Amino acid sequence: MSEENTKNLTPDTDGAQPANGESTDENLTQELEQLRDTFQATYDKTAAEAAEKDEDTTQDGPVIQAIDYSDEKAYDELNDDDEKDDSEEEEFAKRARPKKKKKSGKAGLTVCVIVMILSLLSTAFLAGALTSVIKVPDSADYMSNMIKASSAKTAAERIKYHKAALEFCTEQNGLESNRQKLIESIVVDTCETEGFGAAKTYFDENGTEDMKKSPKTAEFKEFVEVSDKIGSIADKAFDAVQSYADKEEKPDFKKIAKEIGANDLIVNDIAEALESIYNGAVAAKAASSEEQIQSVSKSYLTAYQTLNSMGASCQLLLERTALMLYNNGYAYEANIIIKNYMTEDMLASPVTAEFSAMQNDIKSASAFKGDIYQLASEQFAAGKTSKDDFTSLVTGDGLSEKIKESIVSMIADAVEAMEAEKDANLTKASSLYSLALDSEKALGISTLGTAWKTTEILLKTGNIQGANEIATKYISETELKAADSENTALYNTVTQLYNAQKNANEIFYTAYSNYYYSGTAIDKASVNKDLDALLTSSSNNYDKAMVDYYKYLTEAFTDKDTATMKKYLEEYASLLKDFPLVYSYDLIGQYISEKDYAAAFELTDKVLAINKADDYAGKYASLRDRMNEGVEKGLATAEKSMELSGETNYAAYEAALCYLILGNYEKAIELTSPLVEAGLSYDLCDLVKVLEALYTEKSGTAAETLKTLVTQVDSAMSQSSATVSDNAKAIIDGTKKPADVLMSGTYNFS
Repeated sequence: MSEENTKNLTPDTDGAQPANGESTDENLTQELEQLRDTFQATYDKTAAEAAEKDEDTTQDGPVIQAIDYSDEKAYDELNDDDEKDDSEEEEFAKRARPKKKKKSGKAGLTVCVIVMILSLLSTAFLAGALTSVIKVPDSADYMSNMIKASSAKTAAERIKYHKAALEFCTEQNGLESNRQKLIESIVVDTCETEGFGAAKTYFDENGTEDMKKSPKTAEFKEFVEVSDKIGSIADKAFDAVQSYADKEEKPDFKKIAKEIGANDLIVNDIAEALESIYNGAVAAKAASSEEQIQSVSKSYLTAYQTLNSMGASCQLLLERTALMLYNNGYAYEANIIIKNYMTEDMLASPVTAEFSAMQNDIKSASAFKGDIYQLASEQFAAGKTSKDDFTSLVTGDGLSEKIKESIVSMIADAVEAMEAEKDANLTKASSLYSLALDSEKALGISTLGTAWKTTEILLKTGNIQGANEIATKYISETELKAADSENTALYNTVTQLYNAQKNANEIFYTAYSNYYYSGTAIDKASVNKDLDALLTSSSNNYDKAMVDYYKYLTEAFTDKDTATMKKYLEEYASLLKDFPLVYSYDLIGQYISEKDYAAAFELTDKVLAINKADDYAGKYASLRDRMNEGVEKGLATAEKSMELSGETNYAAYEAALCYLILGNYEKAIELTSPLVEAGLSYDLCDLVKVLEALYTEKSGTAAETLKTLVTQVDSAMSQSSATVSDNAKAIIDGTKKPADVLMSGTYNFS
């Protein structure tokens, strides 16, 4: 509120008397009541006008301006800008004033009269004269957001304005008492828009136990009551659909949800969980392959995640999931479920006798004394790859048949990883070695050989942090002391690289986080000085390389001098010449930005020679083929890369561009959707906006998916003040065709 109006408002004090200590006379009380009626009528009219104007998005803004404080940075900046605050509050005060209204025998009640009366009356009259929404001087923004919320057409909009209003509910300004109703409203609306789990998370972070004991609204009381029933509902979920699954008869899941206790607030979430359980139970009947078993497990765990986010422990569901894996020969994966999801209390008090028996069986795995990696190496060297070849290797007193099957599967995974490594598919090899390692740990058997190999493969793929985690987590000091010279050198290399990266990153990240969260410019000279200080006479090439790399990043976020960036990257690469998959990615990107395609593609080939399934290098191999041999060849290369890597990230983006050129917009949208969910780049924003323009006349699933993508893209671009690039605009307005942009040597829109 403006300073002038602040001076004219007196504090709200209960039971205060006029200055002379006397009671008010009847006439003055009547005058005050008229004033209150006039103010309330004008307030109601203002609210209606704000709601009406909010419908027209072409307006400059509503009658009473609202500010979205969901962006923490924007909130901080606004509070730092006194001039902007004053203008907002003055605008509110001006627009909220009642118009002149003549009364017989009295002067018109203008805003001046209101101000004069309010300033002359005692504080006792102020409490009666003003409605609760304007009884504190700085309530303008609170009122604005509450008005916007009251006229919101959707629960999502209402949440937005109620959250903004909540920011002003503090003890200092007297609005603290409004917090509970706002939080209750947000919780109930979140149930509708995002589900009960999200609503519970919000309440857990913002509500209190006292609120649960004394709800202010019937809807929130319903939320509290159903929260207490989630556990029993979850316990009934598995059996509730089992009879339908046995007959493969798909039921009405919402009906079943209500039958086991779900009310309207949670019926959709419970129905969703029931459907996941049903799908898993149906699939489990015919499951025989590992892929099918994993699909069943995924369905059960999806249901678990839904129910658990609502506050249910889901012990019965977890026991059934572990038993399903165990009974199909995947005892080690059953134990992963136990280790990752079940508490000590659950394990101490199993719900089913079958689960208790399984626990005892898994403990018997400790009788196996072999080393999986060593056994697999011997079998691979002898050309043996069948599980039948490995059965005789698994011995030990007390080992159950199911545990033996699990250990045989681990050996098979390690042998398959060795085949993939030989075939230069490090993506597959690292995945299989990691799976075998997790399995060994889950069953409590030796992990040493697999840990050394997994560390080596992860380093080759450029994953320094992952390699360091395996080395330091799985290899003890005693085992390290007993290691041969080759493994000792590997351990030292991994830990030195990791420490060099960590030390340099800490310096850069401090400056970068200030830039990201508050907009503070990165002080390049200061960052570079701190990076240089890391280097001493004892520094190795890894330390020097990481200093160069973070100087490159600092340049990229400040002056963006191409020559300087390239210099730092090439020094970085020279110092890490033995680790192409550590340094290549940034350098390829730099070469591409300079249109030095020959250098970029030469480095791409170097990466693919080490790991033919590298998704990032696959993207640029596809780009090269698209530029030199045509879009069909580029598409084939991108799809082959996705097949090898099992990923739909970098190469999928390139494939989407190829489909765009070919006019297959549905396929382009299909590939784009997960990329948007994974994280937007502005090139991808451009691609989605182009697809929107080219797909406007279509209907169906692809069109619905596109609407969701466009919403996400618009939000991201708005937050970053970004705009569609000129190349994308040219395609949208028809002055260029997709092929004109994408086949001319330019790899993306920007």
